[in-house]
Amino acid sequence: YTQIIKKANSASWQVLKSFTSGRPKTIAAAFTIYVRPILETFSQVWNPINRADIKALERVQRRFTMFLFYKSGLPKTTYEARLKFLGLKKLESRRKHLDLTLAHELFHDTSQLSEQLLKRHVPHRSVRHQSRLDSERDSSGPRSSFITNRVPPWWNAIPPDVVMKSKPVFRKKIMDIE
Repeated sequence: YTQIIKKANSASWQVLKSFTSGRPKTIAAAFTIYVRPILETFSQVWNPINRADIKALERVQRRFTMFLFYKSGLPKTTYEARLKFLGLKKLESRRKHLDLTLAHELFHDTSQLSEQLLKRHVPHRSVRHQSRLDSERDSSGPRSSFITNRVPPWWNAIPPDVVMKSKPVFRKKIMDIE
């Protein structure tokens, strides 16, 4: 993670230095274009599980928003208030949305790879919905952070009608999930 964090920090400083506009939302949009992809690239594969790693990744965005508010002459506020003002989400929440979006694509894909990655629930008598996913049996140790174990609890909490929607509608509906 250290290389990703170094690269993202460098890019965020470049964004802050390059944009002289006093409009924080414009500069925040540049952050989402140039920096956030660095922090989210292949996050479904390397998604951090240690709190220290999660905090280190989030610190990039936290620091950026703090300096952006300072540069724009806005008052000091909490991180959550800065995110709300700028229309951003926490990176941890973004990684969850990316995981769910990938699961949605795999769920609706009928290839053999998707069947190997996502373990569909075999319904019994009274199951909430037919589109449930199961975690792996042995989800302890290093495999506990795999997408096959991260996604099922979140996926199973989504209403069945949302799961069956098209990808754009699904993405829009899960944006409200924190």
